[in-house]
Amino acid sequence: MILEFALLRSQRHKLTREEMTIIILTILAIISALIHMWGEYQGPPLLIYIFKPLTMVLIIIIAVLVKTPPSSRYKYAIIAGCSSHWGETSY
Repeated sequence: MILEFALLRSQRHKLTREEMTIIILTILAIISALIHMWGEYQGPPLLIYIFKPLTMVLIIIIAVLVKTPPSSRYKYAIIAGCSSHWGETSY
């Protein structure tokens, strides 16, 4: 059993700093989106004004930082789509 654990551990992919940054930003974007949705339905309106733009900014940052996107069109479509909805973030 210990040998299996050692083999699995040695075969794991070590995350680079860029990959770790993308993972952290993704987790933050998910948390921010959840807080925004909670604020939309039950919480104070201040949460909407803070977390809706924050979620959009985090998604744009993730799209910009990704080094190997599925395609360059996909990357720019995400950036353009989030940027085009920026006016909707202010009520």
